[in-house]
Amino acid sequence: MKRNVFFLLFFFVFLISCTQSNKDKTSSKNQNQKEIEEAQKKGIQGKIYLVSDPILLKLAKVNIENFSALYPTVIYELTEESSDKKSKELLLKEKPFDLFFSTQELSSEDRENGLTSYLIAKDAILPVFNTSNPCIQHLVRWGISKEKLKELLGGNTVFFWNDIHSKCKKDPIALFLSEKEASVSTKIADLYQVKASDLNGKRLRNEKEIYDVVFSNPLALGFFSSSLVFNSSTGFKNTNMYVLPIDFNEDGLINDDEHLYDNLEGFNKAVRENKYFPELERNIYIVVHKDNESPIITNFLQWIYGKGQNFIHESSFIPLTKEEIAQELKKLNK
Repeated sequence: MKRNVFFLLFFFVFLISCTQSNKDKTSSKNQNQKEIEEAQKKGIQGKIYLVSDPILLKLAKVNIENFSALYPTVIYELTEESSDKKSKELLLKEKPFDLFFSTQELSSEDRENGLTSYLIAKDAILPVFNTSNPCIQHLVRWGISKEKLKELLGGNTVFFWNDIHSKCKKDPIALFLSEKEASVSTKIADLYQVKASDLNGKRLRNEKEIYDVVFSNPLALGFFSSSLVFNSSTGFKNTNMYVLPIDFNEDGLINDDEHLYDNLEGFNKAVRENKYFPELERNIYIVVHKDNESPIITNFLQWIYGKGQNFIHESSFIPLTKEEIAQELKKLNK
């Protein structure tokens, strides 16, 4: 008898749960349909051309796909291109684009050529090594001092892992920086007030290539975007990736407030609170032509400062603060 009562009670709870779940799904579906209908009333249609830095390709794709779901009559073409000076000049002269996802700030020459930019997200440049590194326990506990990091990156000296910590083996550090995405080298060079061309390390074409090397080489140390380090689905670091912690207060130990890299949310919070190197934080922009008055472009930019910010986080980048969003919208609505 008791067993039958328990079964009926369980079945009743299960039925209520399923009914509520279906109601939630229906409500969400109706809300999405309402948004689509409202978007279509604006009569926005046509084709737009997007260009993206290699490191921002996922960010660009996720955002444009979710935006175009609201506007089924909008089609897009997305290509990959570096935002270094040479590529930007080529784009201006030979290739049309409506939206350019870029890691580079515009120069005065760019603005004279009719370009303007909007801040949409942030990331940070991190020193990353492989979790199979035989010295990982010592590196995690003691990290690297700011001064030692400067020595490692400056000049043409070959460094070994035991230069970072004496208990590590004398294995050479395979150091990598990006060649095409110049902002990485530029950011590091500005931090230490040296020329980017004088920095140590082998140059690879882009940050994704550095990620692939670090993923497979236990002795590699690479500098690349925090968006490649963290997995937005899990909220934790990607497989084989570990951030070399920096001893900011130079006390020879990584303290609790210097453990900034355990998860995506924690690191994003640390960046917002200026606990990481501000010099190694990087702004992510959308570049447009000033004279492009397409309603698609205007609506996309307005959307990305609203619901679009959710997809910034889903791409493992750092969403803007409310104050930053308000500032960009003010610029957009001038």
